[in-house]
Amino acid sequence: MSPSIYIKTSQAMTVCWKSCLYENVVSIRPSKTIRGYSTIRWVIMKTEIIHASEIQHALEILQSGGIVAFPTDTVYGLGALAFDNTAIESIYKAKDRPIEKAIPILIADMDDLNKVADAERVPRMARIFASRFWPGPLTCILPKKRTLPLAVSATATIAVRIPDHADTRALL
Repeated sequence: MSPSIYIKTSQAMTVCWKSCLYENVVSIRPSKTIRGYSTIRWVIMKTEIIHASEIQHALEILQSGGIVAFPTDTVYGLGALAFDNTAIESIYKAKDRPIEKAIPILIADMDDLNKVADAERVPRMARIFASRFWPGPLTCILPKKRTLPLAVSATATIAVRIPDHADTRALL
């Protein structure tokens, strides 16, 4: 369980910023206010900056169950291997993300789509849109392959896209 501290509401940003500077990666979320104090929950993780040329090291981190932050064409993402339930749960914890909010899956190319989506139930129009707009910022909601961990999506669908960023696709 993440530690909680109580601080004055007006001081929350200062404490959060200092924690980010001194404690590596920190996921900080104000959760509630009690008598003028905010409860702050954080997750402290080891941070290692890896240059894009050291992609093999990032792959090793992912394969050992770690999570990696990386650029995409739209935002920076926090990722893990889609079939590693424990690593996926680490993303939820690091981002303080509600379990009901599914994790989108990034794939490297159209061939990877069949690894995460139920190929027989992917609509024809979704394949047409994907072939036209991928790689790029189009996210398709598709039927989930049954072998994906529940942590990725608690529903029967998943969000999938191919980012338009060469280094990210190499990582995937």
